[in-house]
Amino acid sequence: MLTGARIVEAFLQFCIDFRLFPQIIDFNSLNCYYQSAESIIEITRDEVKRCTKKDAEEAAFRVGDVVEVPAFMRQGKNGKLRPGDAMKVIAVDTSDVDAEAVLVMTARLKKLWVKMGQIKKAEKDFVSSEKAKTTAKVASKATWINKDFEEMTELEKRSLTILSSFADYMSSRKVRSKDFFSKFDESGDGSIDAEELMKGITFMSLAGNLRTSISTPPPDIKEVEQLFKLIDADGDGTLDYMELDIVMKTVQERKSKQAKSSNFFVKDEIEMTDLEKIAMGFFVPLWNYFEANKWTVK
Repeated sequence: MLTGARIVEAFLQFCIDFRLFPQIIDFNSLNCYYQSAESIIEITRDEVKRCTKKDAEEAAFRVGDVVEVPAFMRQGKNGKLRPGDAMKVIAVDTSDVDAEAVLVMTARLKKLWVKMGQIKKAEKDFVSSEKAKTTAKVASKATWINKDFEEMTELEKRSLTILSSFADYMSSRKVRSKDFFSKFDESGDGSIDAEELMKGITFMSLAGNLRTSISTPPPDIKEVEQLFKLIDADGDGTLDYMELDIVMKTVQERKSKQAKSSNFFVKDEIEMTDLEKIAMGFFVPLWNYFEANKWTVK
């Protein structure tokens, strides 16, 4: 009878013989499955997800791919889209194996998240307006903003914190990138460079909108120049207001997606898991009943 290490060895040899490892599954995931199978406790869906988390590089679609719009988007808020319309992938999210999705951009500059199982590679090229091409270029440069936080470099984490502070400030005051950044555009040429961006960061720090401390001082000009390179799509050393607007919207979309992922009541039904749909079917009518009778939870 095999025991202990011999069982693990036999299991690993079986996976190698049938080309499960390493062609289909990595060692950490394989070990996770083995430990789960060996236990007497029922395996939950969350444990399965933890084992099967996929790297974005292994996804069916990658940034830059051209895909076709799925048929289900013909109706509702996306009714202007038609099946067969080409869209460009600008971000990939594989954090949830039940809802792997891509952020796509249409020729009309509309951006939306679509599940991978509902799209396919397009048979025609992606054609967009000049504005759309610029938008796609900037959005592609800023794909790091949609990374999982733990996968970011220290520079990316620091940069995201700064950009999030800008986005929150503008959102709370209902101002556009042009309205905000024009205050620091000393040259008046409709764009800003690293030094002018530094003035904006200094303003945010003094106004208390950028969190700083003794251990986390405000960024210096060298850090700002590094941040600038992360979002300067054409590398010309300047960002115009449209480019800044795209970056800010990308940050806002990340924040919005994080908020939706933590609250199934604000998800679109097509994005929900079966369990979330069951929960919605129970809680929504219950809440409506409370409101109709003017009851409170208390």
